[in-house]
Amino acid sequence: MKVAVFVSSGLGNAILLVPLLNKLKDRGDEITCISTANYGGKEFFEDCDLVDHLLEIRPDNSAWVKFNLKYKGVFGEAYLDNFASSRKILLSAQVVAKKVIAQNIPKNLPGLLTKKCREVKPKEGLHAAVQNLRLLDPSANNEALTSSSFSLPAPSNASKLIEGLAPYIALQPGSANDTSSYKNWPIEHWVELIASISIQYPAKQIVLLGDETDQALADEVRADLGDAVISLVGKTSIGDLKSIIANCSLLVGVDSGLMHMAAVYGNPTFTLWGPSESGLYGYETIDDTRHRSVSLHLPCSPCSSWLSPNTSRVRKPEDCPDFRCMGELTPEIVFNEFERFVQSQPSF
Repeated sequence: MKVAVFVSSGLGNAILLVPLLNKLKDRGDEITCISTANYGGKEFFEDCDLVDHLLEIRPDNSAWVKFNLKYKGVFGEAYLDNFASSRKILLSAQVVAKKVIAQNIPKNLPGLLTKKCREVKPKEGLHAAVQNLRLLDPSANNEALTSSSFSLPAPSNASKLIEGLAPYIALQPGSANDTSSYKNWPIEHWVELIASISIQYPAKQIVLLGDETDQALADEVRADLGDAVISLVGKTSIGDLKSIIANCSLLVGVDSGLMHMAAVYGNPTFTLWGPSESGLYGYETIDDTRHRSVSLHLPCSPCSSWLSPNTSRVRKPEDCPDFRCMGELTPEIVFNEFERFVQSQPSF
């Protein structure tokens, strides 16, 4: 059967669709991923055997009209995760598919406009990838997820940016999204942590990654540590990042798309959490031998979640007056956790 999967959010949320795509592929479906946002999802799935076809719809209304006319009735089913369950996408999905399975159906839509839709509402306590799996199998739970659920072959093309590099740690000091800076760890903490790692593990090169919104963070790290780090911030395409992440010894960072990328390529991750929910997005609950999530677990966390955020202190995470959940996570705490984790990694 021809199926459509809409990709309408950031890189990380696109990668969280991989277990669903694997299940659809196992079922024998012909998969078309339809990107409706320019956040790297389409580029990530390029040259990936998991997806048969890639389409991109630009945001102007004329592009949607052309898409609907060209693909009317082509797909047997269309799948919409939480971020794709918008009014415009849902209406378009009903034009191009005979059946639509969505995590949320927008309110106030007349029944006539949702007659092809089946809603599978998100369920608390489940990983975001399981929420996506439930579109296919509503009985799926966290036990359905294993490392193999996310497994993708490493990209065949090596980035020239890592030619000649010694074994390296990929480190992303920001969330690569200037609208989510509340997820970031204080830069002075990063400087202290990187210095400790460089002293303790001199054979490992540290490569800074991120997009242009992380440039100020990278510049400050470089100003303090100089040649102890290599900065590729703002210099990489998605294709470069796929190669760089697939070949690193370890990914260190916060809740971001590169964390998800490392997981699908089978590399260990060491990530710091505060406002966002590691149980919803992280990988330690899936494989605690390869992934470590470090958090203070304050009573007001997690305040950043599309599913039942903790609003006991603030209604929006960016309104937090002090960001204690990240600020009080000291470099000493993190480095001690880092040492315990890497000592458990036979390939590090």
